[in-house]
Amino acid sequence: MHARYNDGYDSYDYERRYDRGYRQSFRNSEGRDGTASKVLLILLAIIFPPLAVFLMYGFRGEFWLNLLLLIFFYVPSLVHAVWLVARR
Repeated sequence: MHARYNDGYDSYDYERRYDRGYRQSFRNSEGRDGTASKVLLILLAIIFPPLAVFLMYGFRGEFWLNLLLLIFFYVPSLVHAVWLVARR
């Protein structure tokens, strides 16, 4: 339920029109570029590389290649996973 103001706009329109300074400053601090999620994915890639690749690509060729690399050696799988996360 929104309150009506004298100019005919409801409270949602009023907040959208006159409260922009506060909301705009809050939006800029959210980190929409995905830096935090990319850092978490890189940490996950260091712990278990195929899981990080799966979360980004699903069951595609990148995941299966990374799993194959993990079966043979850990370091190539780690490099491949970090490279895929950083590239995207």
